[in-house]
Amino acid sequence: MKQPLNSRDLSASEITVAIAAGRLTAEMALRESLRRIDALEPTLRAFVERAPPDRLMEDARKLDEAPAPKGRLHGIPVAIREILDVAGLRCSWGSPIHRERIPDADAHAVARLRAEGALVVGTTVSTEYAIAAAGPTTNPHASARSPGGSSSGSAAAVAAGMVPLALGSQTIGSIVRPATYCGVYGFKPSHGTISTQGTMPLAPLLDDIGVLARSIDDIALAAEV
Repeated sequence: MKQPLNSRDLSASEITVAIAAGRLTAEMALRESLRRIDALEPTLRAFVERAPPDRLMEDARKLDEAPAPKGRLHGIPVAIREILDVAGLRCSWGSPIHRERIPDADAHAVARLRAEGALVVGTTVSTEYAIAAAGPTTNPHASARSPGGSSSGSAAAVAAGMVPLALGSQTIGSIVRPATYCGVYGFKPSHGTISTQGTMPLAPLLDDIGVLARSIDDIALAAEV
């Protein structure tokens, strides 16, 4: 009998394969993600708000009890930059002015991830209005250094192994810069490839949604979704 896996160092693509093979469950993958967040968040400060753990665990168990995988991201913990709307969680655009802003509906890209079985563990720190003052997030490799902006929380969360996938956004260099600073992959697709519906606009002719991950396979998987 195959031994269960620990999802700590697995990519999203590897987690989906392991779940399909019965060597891992969505609940196990989520527990490891939450454990990493609990351990590292006091120093890393990547998150604006985390989804209630009890609700997340209930969602993970429902995925495990389903007769078939929900989709291509079945059981994958993901994090979302706070300028993309996430229903029920604080999305404050990096500004104290909007610190209590809680959307009623998901942005298009977030809804696509959920529809394919992803578990949204929380919203991540952005620089103010995606361009101004930096947030509190530290670099996971050296806490005295910058994680890069402006998708800082998403890049740091992925690099620290809190989640295998995160969404970010880019108008100038806001995905590729923090990806470089944190040592992960960042993908900014051609303009308009991924809908920006439900995302704070900065410069609509330049704004794009993209993906941060620790493997190219994961970038491809999430971008296709």
